[in-house]
Amino acid sequence: MMETLQRRGLKLAIISNKPDNAVQPLAKRDFQGLVSLAMGEAPGIARKPAPDMLVYAADRLKVELSACLYVGDTEVDLQTAENTGIDCICVTWGFHTREVLMQAGAVSIADNANELIHLICGQA
Repeated sequence: MMETLQRRGLKLAIISNKPDNAVQPLAKRDFQGLVSLAMGEAPGIARKPAPDMLVYAADRLKVELSACLYVGDTEVDLQTAENTGIDCICVTWGFHTREVLMQAGAVSIADNANELIHLICGQA
């Protein structure tokens, strides 16, 4: 899925509230070459749901926030996207079920990688 999104010209990033020293090895091990940026909690940047991490990532990637889309699996992810002023697609293969995500306000929800690609890119 991530390779497909890259081929379509999208920049991918990992934004996590986990400590950065845990995120970096995970990103290198599991997502080598698939993400343009991976970041975890770092001094001076407020944690999600504050918009700071997303604003920082967009700046580092030289992408306008209006061109960004957030993919997440929790209520905090929904709040983060809302606080940043960008759209969010939730996925059901993370921490919460479709029902929990809908109760939290999710509008766009993907149950698998193909659905996520379709929601991000539309039919190709």
